[in-house]
Amino acid sequence: MTNLGDKYRDIVKGEIEIINDEIEQFNQTNYTANLSVSIFLDRVSCHMESIEQKLGRNSFEHIDFSTKIVDVICNRLIVYTNLSSADSIISKLSASETVDFFAKQRENFEEALHICRKLEKMNMDYAYRMKVFNKVKGDIEDACREKGIETRTTAQKNIDHLKMVGSVTGEVAKETAGCLATMALKIVILLVIFLILMAIFGVEY
Repeated sequence: MTNLGDKYRDIVKGEIEIINDEIEQFNQTNYTANLSVSIFLDRVSCHMESIEQKLGRNSFEHIDFSTKIVDVICNRLIVYTNLSSADSIISKLSASETVDFFAKQRENFEEALHICRKLEKMNMDYAYRMKVFNKVKGDIEDACREKGIETRTTAQKNIDHLKMVGSVTGEVAKETAGCLATMALKIVILLVIFLILMAIFGVEY
């Protein structure tokens, strides 16, 4: 009797075979070379779309292989960013080479952060996302912040801007209200003094 899971996997057998081949080829590429993640994602994305169309985004096969793709890229990011920040490399460089190294290092971390933004939109196993992916992304974001690289997304920047505008507007409103209250108090005091003087000098009103 054919297992239902095997039946579903047979439906996307071709896609799975190609994705496995692409993963194996990606793992064999030079870790110190350009990440080439975009090329890898382009090669597997059409096959992942085919699995989604045939079995659905929430199918075991789609989640499983999407997670595998994210995982091999995360492993590459870990090795790549570690190489990019290796102190042993810096000690062997001249002054001009050191400047170039830090400039390239910044580019590498910006690229790694950009890749993380792509990966977090991908389908993946919940436990993997919580335990592995979020940690890798968090470590890269921390390293980027240490190097003065902006880690906020455009949406986060807009939210922060609105909060700042709201805060400034609130402070202005408080100051305005305070000035109006002070002015009103002075007017009341002057009016009271005026009425007292009128009473003293017997002026009718």
